[in-house]
Amino acid sequence: MTRNYHIDNIKGLLMLTVVFTHMVMNYRMLPVWGGVINVVYSFHMPAFILVSGYLSKRVDSHRKKELDTLLWPFIVFQILYFAYCKATGLLSIGLNPFSPIYLNWYIIVLFLWRLVLPYFKYFSKTAVISSLFVLSALSGAFVDNSFLSMYRMLYYFPLFAIGYYITDLDALVRRLSVFRWLFVVGFLIGVTAIFYLSFSDSSLNETINYALTPNLNYDRELKEFIEVKDVMIRLCGFVTTVLMTFCFIVTCCSIKGLAGRASLLSDTGRNSIAVYYIHGFVALFVVSQIGSLSVLNQFIVVLPLTILLCWLLSRDWVIHLLKPLFDFNKMPILSKKGER
Repeated sequence: MTRNYHIDNIKGLLMLTVVFTHMVMNYRMLPVWGGVINVVYSFHMPAFILVSGYLSKRVDSHRKKELDTLLWPFIVFQILYFAYCKATGLLSIGLNPFSPIYLNWYIIVLFLWRLVLPYFKYFSKTAVISSLFVLSALSGAFVDNSFLSMYRMLYYFPLFAIGYYITDLDALVRRLSVFRWLFVVGFLIGVTAIFYLSFSDSSLNETINYALTPNLNYDRELKEFIEVKDVMIRLCGFVTTVLMTFCFIVTCCSIKGLAGRASLLSDTGRNSIAVYYIHGFVALFVVSQIGSLSVLNQFIVVLPLTILLCWLLSRDWVIHLLKPLFDFNKMPILSKKGER
């Protein structure tokens, strides 16, 4: 089967942004990093989620595979990150197996989305997406992320569904390419506006970050009542992420080096699962070590380390070595039984 390099390159570029921002995420209060992080958060996980939905079309015929490649690594990395964080003290965590640790939230949320997908066929696309939009807007009032990241799961669900319902992403991009420069200019305007507003005002930095990242639900300050303002801020943030996601994808596909051909990003995109799982151990350590450096020196350390990590962790030999952590069927004892 011919690989879709559009998807690989987009995933590879997104993974670079994930690794980079995880290494500087604790310094969001600094104007430069606040701007960079808010810009990246406006599209990187939403785009990943939309692509994940697009790649989930055959989930009906791979039900057991979800247990082997999503639920199994979630359990494995819950244990590994718990042990790592307790041993190093790099992240404060509690003993709750149902509360995803660090970046593990995406794995369990992806499992839950795919668990629900087979039931979409009983409803129209319009009914599903519109219902999920309403649920996304209201969910912050009654759920949080302490149990299986349920708030993130509901908040991002419309984007996953949109990706799932896209029949052919390449064909969609070709149709949208008629307005290519509109998307490219829109993306540049979005990047500039989000960075400038976040950089210029600390309160705006905080508000934009709150709008774009559903880490906390609406009751984040333990207020007695949910304020309409909070709901509207999140709605504006969600609409922004949808627009920035499509602008990002069309912009990527407009770059000759990334459009439908193998590139330096392709391996990172193809093997993004290993990069995602493993980089967190390094990122947590780096975050704890660069606090005394200037912003420029932090950038000098983090950027090449990001590129090196993405390159190293996407090597085929690394994937082969770590495969038992990502796929239950690749456990040595199971592989030996299958060979007999």
